[in-house]
Amino acid sequence: MSGWSRIPMAVILVVAAVLVFPDDPLAAEPAAAVSTAMGTANGAISAGTGNTCAIDTDLQLRCWGQGTNGQLGQGSTTSIGDNPGEMGDNLPAIDLGTGHTAARVATTYSRTCAILDDGSLKCWGNNFGGSLGQGNTNNLGDQPNEMGDNLPSIDLGTGRTAVMVVGGLSHVCALLDNGTVKCWGHNTAGQLGQGHTNDIGDNPGEMGDNLPSIDLGTGRTAVAIAAGSHHTCAILDDGSLKCWGANTSAQLGLGDAQNRGDQPGEMGDNLPAVNLGTGRTAVAVSSYFEHTCVILDNGSTKCWGNNFFGELGIGVQSGHGATPESMGDNLPVVDLGTGRTAVSLAVGTETSCALLDNGTVKCWGQGFLGGTGQGNQDSLGDGPGEMGDDLPPVDLGTGHTATAISAGGGSVCVVLEDASLKCWGSNSSGKLGLGDQDNRGDQPNEMGDDLPAIDLPPIPSAPSASQLDVTPTPGAVSMALVWTKPTDTGTKAGITGYRIERKAGDSKYEEVAVAGPAETGYTDTDVEPRTFYTYRLFPLNGLGPGPFSTSSATSPAGWVACHSAQPTGYWLGETDGTIYPFGDADTLGNTTLASGTTLVDTEATPTGCGYWSLRTDGAIEQFGDAPDLGDLDLSTLQTGENLASFSPTPTGQGLWAFTDRGRVLTL
Repeated sequence: MSGWSRIPMAVILVVAAVLVFPDDPLAAEPAAAVSTAMGTANGAISAGTGNTCAIDTDLQLRCWGQGTNGQLGQGSTTSIGDNPGEMGDNLPAIDLGTGHTAARVATTYSRTCAILDDGSLKCWGNNFGGSLGQGNTNNLGDQPNEMGDNLPSIDLGTGRTAVMVVGGLSHVCALLDNGTVKCWGHNTAGQLGQGHTNDIGDNPGEMGDNLPSIDLGTGRTAVAIAAGSHHTCAILDDGSLKCWGANTSAQLGLGDAQNRGDQPGEMGDNLPAVNLGTGRTAVAVSSYFEHTCVILDNGSTKCWGNNFFGELGIGVQSGHGATPESMGDNLPVVDLGTGRTAVSLAVGTETSCALLDNGTVKCWGQGFLGGTGQGNQDSLGDGPGEMGDDLPPVDLGTGHTATAISAGGGSVCVVLEDASLKCWGSNSSGKLGLGDQDNRGDQPNEMGDDLPAIDLPPIPSAPSASQLDVTPTPGAVSMALVWTKPTDTGTKAGITGYRIERKAGDSKYEEVAVAGPAETGYTDTDVEPRTFYTYRLFPLNGLGPGPFSTSSATSPAGWVACHSAQPTGYWLGETDGTIYPFGDADTLGNTTLASGTTLVDTEATPTGCGYWSLRTDGAIEQFGDAPDLGDLDLSTLQTGENLASFSPTPTGQGLWAFTDRGRVLTL
């Protein structure tokens, strides 16, 4: 019996694009995790202990509040924002150097750090322990001619740039572009993660390539970092969380009160991951003083460590994390209200805040200075009936919602949907930016419409998402991506490009290209035939990536391997084993017959660049790009039952064979 097969076209499946926000814990993979420590997810605002900083839509950086150590970057020690007429147009932008703008900002206890547009890192203010990373302990920014081009970038190592920066009381850590973490400054409790308590960065020759990256474990890299007063945490690429440094309040979450990282043999594979609960991983982490909070992959929030004022949000004042039994599944979830989840966290000194999925903000913990924003000085979360639906959202003003949040030393700041900035709580040295030193939120009638927005240029945001569509390219093994430009570019400078990532099947995403700001399409030629790919597209601006959009499709079969256009030919096989090509089908050879056998059928591969032939004894011969799939087992055939035909699976990695009695054999 002879058979024939025309070369099939690829079957194409296209899934509608879905928008996913990086802050969405339900959608984020570990690689998309974000840190909210000492700032916001996009790094445009940061509330510190004595000062506050914000990046405007021109990507200029402005700071106000306490200036004692030069942390305002104005070449003086004068506070700003504590008297009328010091904000708005009267507040100078910080000189970051010729042609440079700010991409992220982090204010710590008495210093400020900024990642610049080129990925370099600069810090100024208090330099105790070498925390400015300059090889000395001299404060910077408190005298004229210390900023701008006169302020050196921190040496992070050959070719390395910073993508995230956080700081504690006197130490600073940076997440680098290769996923490693480096920390420097004061090291009294091992917060630098080097297995000793020596300060780093206070003497020459301690930075750059001489500063080892922190050992996070075999093959592990970090995707987000956070810092408390004397401890540091990192979310790793597998979604696990590791913390090291001071542990007097169990802020490391390791079931004891022992410091980690201050002795040899405590880091790397010897440092346990925090037990977050069965099957749970972390997608965001925040810390400030002596407690730590995370958003988990299921959207829930958990906190551990110091809890004197209820900052863990579990309705008691006892801390958690000092015993193994207090972590994991036994660590209560913070109740944020019916159906509510956190999209961003902001942990302050003894206060915790969450930006919720509906744009509202809830804060709990110490209320003495007004940090909970409830118009009183009561602590919240330290007793029953104070969390969940019983915890009112902070009144941000009529019709207002929040898009970003930061908490520091008794104060909290939010960016509103109209790009304005409001802050409440402690107002020492004018860090609320309202021209006085009066606290806000600790008395009635100080919140909502009664709380003025700070006189500043608009605060930038990440760009809005693009609409992405992916389709296979006819006649080639490639995928065509087309997208729309974001409706909101987030900054005056607009979009700086588009980052394209791809994964095959269930594998991890990998970056494949960065398209220019004027581009609205890209062709990916580095794909395998008949493979299901998912792409995600991140619009970029000066602050970094915006929400990503995804689209998926199966790549074409790929006839270009043997033809310059879609083939239209076919093969026919005779019972004597002769294979005849027709049209543009290639001559690839005839079937070799064993004694007493004949040819049953011939079928083309999905690419059209080869074929299989089937003999009556079940032997299968392959030609061209046909893979060797083995031979059929005919032991189950009944007397007088014979093979009639066969057909390959759509992937070409299997076969079905049919008998003259209607039975099916598989291979």
